[in-house]
Amino acid sequence: MKSSLIRQAYVKLVERLWYVETWAVWIERLAEETRKLLEEDATLHVLGNPRDFKYGFKNIGILVVSKHSPSTSLEEARLRAKILENARILKTHPFTLFFFKSPIKCTHVSVSLHFSAQQS
Repeated sequence: MKSSLIRQAYVKLVERLWYVETWAVWIERLAEETRKLLEEDATLHVLGNPRDFKYGFKNIGILVVSKHSPSTSLEEARLRAKILENARILKTHPFTLFFFKSPIKCTHVSVSLHFSAQQS
């Protein structure tokens, strides 16, 4: 019994790491399915640093911007499930889809911090 639970956990971890290692391919597939369901105006933006994805502990955030984005949480959940199903993505995936209606009005702010180690 215990060994089967360990095996299941291992399989899930390997599947998740596979998605993380090939994240760019899956983003393309998600974009294709999203555009089919939300029409061609949908744009996808990957949130975070792809170099951090390789560790497999974080989800890969994907911001979907479209004027046809769902208005309610229920519609959003149904659309998210349909996109993942159509893209043939397993339940162990690391992707989190966020939906926003376009246009988004925001300002991008870039912050650079520099630290220096002082010896006493």
